[in-house]
Amino acid sequence: MRYLFSTVTLLLLLSLLWINYAAVQAPKITAKQINTEISGLEGKLTLTVNDQTLSLQNDGSYAFSLFLRKKTPLNIEITEQPAGQKCSRTKSGLRSAADTSSINITCSTLPGSVSGLVSHYYNGTLIKNAQIKLLQKGKVIRTTTTNEQGEYSIRGIGIDKRFTISVQADNFAKLSEIFSTGKLDIEKDLSLLPAQVSQTLLSDQKTSFFINQKEVLRIDLRHLVREDGKSLQLPVKAIITAIDPPANAGLIPGGLADTTQTVVNPVSTESSGAVSVDLFDDSGAVVNLDKGKRAKIMIPLASHLNAHNAPPIIPLWYFDEQRGYWIEEGLAYLSRDETGSYAYNGHVAHFTTWNADQIN
Repeated sequence: MRYLFSTVTLLLLLSLLWINYAAVQAPKITAKQINTEISGLEGKLTLTVNDQTLSLQNDGSYAFSLFLRKKTPLNIEITEQPAGQKCSRTKSGLRSAADTSSINITCSTLPGSVSGLVSHYYNGTLIKNAQIKLLQKGKVIRTTTTNEQGEYSIRGIGIDKRFTISVQADNFAKLSEIFSTGKLDIEKDLSLLPAQVSQTLLSDQKTSFFINQKEVLRIDLRHLVREDGKSLQLPVKAIITAIDPPANAGLIPGGLADTTQTVVNPVSTESSGAVSVDLFDDSGAVVNLDKGKRAKIMIPLASHLNAHNAPPIIPLWYFDEQRGYWIEEGLAYLSRDETGSYAYNGHVAHFTTWNADQIN
């Protein structure tokens, strides 16, 4: 019994000695001051040090206290920088929590800019508060709005062969155009067609929309949803405009070229008519068709065509502003309505500018 007690006592003492040794040897967690120098910043920059984040808003000197083990290696990354700027960290001796060097960051504005005026296509009236998006490689990289004089300017967009600029204003058809920054500073004026239909929908039943007494769209309002997935807020506002290619070819989004058929060597297309359709709910959110639902669209035949020289069946295309190319989706059939006018009838799964088009 005495032997057992002695053994237990010895083991307990050894355990206490080991715990004390481990505590002494283990690297202690201490408050480490990180000094940061930053210059040229025009916005918000986020710096990640290991799993901790630091937010910087202005030029100057900063000091942050982070809780780190003394010999812990430091992984320093710039995880967010202002749009239109490139920020980089200069090399320093700061490699672990034991070092005392500063983090030095320099930011500079990217080359390239686009600016211009947004105006009414017919009378040249300048349009204020037009919403502008700039897209590159499928992503929205900048947004802005026109000022009281209809002017917009986006600096620091970089150099690329392909940008998409998209502009939307109340009671006007949406417009998207392609451009490149072969030159550093691009001047691009944008002209918008006034909406031919600007109609508020209060019910949730089937309805039709007409331009010059010709039906152009037929939808079931019960099939509408917000693109962001939130609850639809009635009323819904519809903005619809027919585009006649001979008169308004430059107003078809993306122009009449660049399809996904040949991305390396884009081909031109010939439009037989187009209709722009945009819907918004009472909060201003974009409204579209629910998954699996369809609407009927009737695209007025272009003025340079007639029933004898127009193709009886034609592909439907829409401009994908995320990718910057026209996408073929579905077919439309030439038919005559009650007024004796011809239009291409088809069914679509979403609202955009739909183009009855064939490849040259």
